[in-house]
Amino acid sequence: MENSTKAILITAGVFFALLTLSLVTIMLRNLQVISDAENSKKETREIQEWNAQWEAYNKEIMYGADVITVVNKAAQVNNENASTNYQITIKITKENGTNVADRETKAYLEQNKLTIFTCTEISYNSETGHVNKMTFQNTGK
Repeated sequence: MENSTKAILITAGVFFALLTLSLVTIMLRNLQVISDAENSKKETREIQEWNAQWEAYNKEIMYGADVITVVNKAAQVNNENASTNYQITIKITKENGTNVADRETKAYLEQNKLTIFTCTEISYNSETGHVNKMTFQNTGK
């Protein structure tokens, strides 16, 4: 009788130990899932904030002075993020459709500060989802 009582107590102890380990494992797995979800939300929020900064310039009517701001902002971002996927390319197109050479961009925009430009293209990096290219065209107005 005494041996059967000890056997039952040992079995109950092993059962509760296995139950406790199972519950701890489930809780840790759930914590990992929650942590991954939070990281994903944070990353999504950062991408949305990044893109919102650039999508604000996706307009049909912008003055050349506004485009100068975009070009300067892109240059600053590119200098800060030289070796990452956060590079921004800004292209300027003349009213006849030809592209302005990169070295001539600032001078061209200075001459056309009061001219209206239109954002004709906005592209996103396929790996990061960040805006990586914008094209502005001189409307000639």
